[in-house]
This record gives sequence, C-alpha cells and structure tokens, in this order.
Amino acid sequence: MNATSDTTGNNTRGERVPAIERATGRVWTDWVAVFDAHGARSLGHAEIAKLALATMPPNVENEEWWAQGVAIAFEQHAGLRVPGQSSTGDFRVSASRTLPLERDAESAVSSFLQSGNSSPPRPTIPARRTSSLASARSASRPC
Repeated sequence: MNATSDTTGNNTRGERVPAIERATGRVWTDWVAVFDAHGARSLGHAEIAKLALATMPPNVENEEWWAQGVAIAFEQHAGLRVPGQSSTGDFRVSASRTLPLERDAESAVSSFLQSGNSSPPRPTIPARRTSSLASARSASRPC
C-alpha cells in the first residue's frame, strides 16, 4: 500500500509503510484511524509512540521498535515532521571515511575512540607499494 497524506501533511516515506504493515499486521489506513481517534495530531512524539505501543496488535515481534517506527511514520504523514527530522525538530548529519590501516592500527584507533582520551594514538599507515616500472625508473635516475 502506498503512503497517503492529508491536505496539510507530508507523505510518509513510502518504503516504510509496507514494512510497518507486514510487521504489525495492520494496514496503514487503520493505523491513521487509530491515531486520529486518539487525537494524536496534537500529541508529542513520546505520547504518539506510547499510543502506538498501547494499540499494537498482539504477537508483534520487537513491538517497542515498531511502535517508534509507526509513530515517526504517522508524524510524517500528519505533517508534524519531515523525513530526516528528529522529534526535537533538528536534523543530524554524519559522515564516515574508510582508511587503509593495518590491523594493529585499527585496534588502537578503536580503543582510543572507546577510551575518551583527547590525544589519539599515531596509527601506522602502510607505505604505498610502487610498481616494478616505477622502481626501475627511480633507480636509474641520477641523484
């Protein structure tokens, strides 16, 4: 089922609705009806999540996790937040980068991140290997 919205709301992220329906055994329009019947459009996130948990169909695995997902989807549907927005109204961004570290260096970095120290260890980054052609060229050049 595709996500729907009212005239004032945003569309719920479409990929969430089928997963919510499969996991909870309840179609999205029924979830919206439950929330509307309890005045959820005027509630905060915590109250909406509690309502979702209280009205969760029986035998749903990880019901607390799904209650959060249903609450977020409803908030997006009702225009209370847009996709990517936190319940406090802000947006968070993160980035990562993969570095070519030796196993010991990776372990040291991981230990540092968990320790909370302010000075990181100096990881050993392996030297780049040169091709035999590049080595031959540098060996034949005069100093």
